[in-house]
Amino acid sequence: MANHLTYDVLSQLADRRASALDAARAERHLENCGRCRSELEWLQRIRSAPRHGPDTDSSSYASSGWAARDWVLTAE
Repeated sequence: MANHLTYDVLSQLADRRASALDAARAERHLENCGRCRSELEWLQRIRSAPRHGPDTDSSSYASSGWAARDWVLTAE
């Protein structure tokens, strides 16, 4: 499938901020697109994960060297 959902649409879906029309269109797309389903599931997981700030102990992502995932969307 050449056309994928944009990061903005996936983000709105993950945050439950998408309009009813956008959500319905996205749901139809997600039925047949494993790539977009996977990206949405990833966004939902990271947004529900506990957050660690700079004032937390050494087990935080920031102090352990983990970096946030940078989004780079490429056209296929």
